[in-house]
Amino acid sequence: MPPSLKSFINSCLFLCLFIVQACTSDVEETQVLEAAQAYARQNSDIAVNIQAESILEDYARVKVTPKNPGEADEALMYLKKVKGRWEGISLGTGFSPEDYEKLGIPEKIR
Repeated sequence: MPPSLKSFINSCLFLCLFIVQACTSDVEETQVLEAAQAYARQNSDIAVNIQAESILEDYARVKVTPKNPGEADEALMYLKKVKGRWEGISLGTGFSPEDYEKLGIPEKIR
C-alpha cells in the first residue's frame, strides 16, 4: 500500500473516531442534563437552570442556579450512572471530604 494511501486511511480513521466520540459526548451530556432536571424537580421547590460542568466515567457534576436570581443559592448536583442510566445522588451548596467519600465521587470531578 502506498504511504500516501496509508496516511489517508489513518487520517480517515482518526476523524471517524473523533466524530463518534463527539457524538457520544453530546448524547451523554443530554442524558445527564435530563436526569439532572428530573432530580432537581424532585428535590427543589424552585425552577432552576442546569449546566453540565464535568462528566467523568460514571459520575457527573452539574451546576444548578435558580431561574429567578436571589431565590436560592447556586448549588452543585452530582449524578451517577447506574445500569446505563444517570441518577441524581446529591444536591447541595457545600460538600465535605466525607460527603465525597460517602458518595464515591472521584477527586477529578469534585
